[in-house]
Amino acid sequence: MGIIVATLIVVVIIASALAQGTELTEGEITARVQAVGSVVAVLLAILVGWWQFHQSHGLTKEQRESEDRDRKLKARSLALALYPELLEMKAKIQRARGLYDVIRVETLGIPPVLIQSVHRLYLLDEAGHAIQNFLAASRQFERMVEDPPRPAADDAGEAIDPNQVLAGHVDYMRTTLDAAIDLIDPIVDAAAH
Repeated sequence: MGIIVATLIVVVIIASALAQGTELTEGEITARVQAVGSVVAVLLAILVGWWQFHQSHGLTKEQRESEDRDRKLKARSLALALYPELLEMKAKIQRARGLYDVIRVETLGIPPVLIQSVHRLYLLDEAGHAIQNFLAASRQFERMVEDPPRPAADDAGEAIDPNQVLAGHVDYMRTTLDAAIDLIDPIVDAAAH
């Protein structure tokens, strides 16, 4: 292609000189060929750069769309795997309503699928964050049961019952779990339709 362009440039220069009725010396022809060749080279460089930019931009957009679809599929699969476990945890926590039922909560255990999925919860955005909060609260509760809070007094000097502290933490676990389920519901509903 370069040879064709160079030949055309020489022909155009010679034709323009003949049309003007002047004879060009070999040095003048060389100078004009170089000048026109430089202009053509700059224009070709601009054209190639523009073409490459648009080609790479199109691929990047396609790649982004493909990655978005892939992420949504992974999020949906994860949501479908975690949802039944979250509902089961919710049922267990709801059964522990009274202070004495708090003791039963200590045997809940976090389902292995929740623990194994921690590194993928980011796929669920806010729902993943809520599940992480629930898991953190559950682990904290396990530590509290292993090393129960000791009787203490609040700022007013009133005695604080350690069972009340545990019950308050169970309420917090329930709240974080409800938030996680509320956020994951739309993903599960969309997958069902």
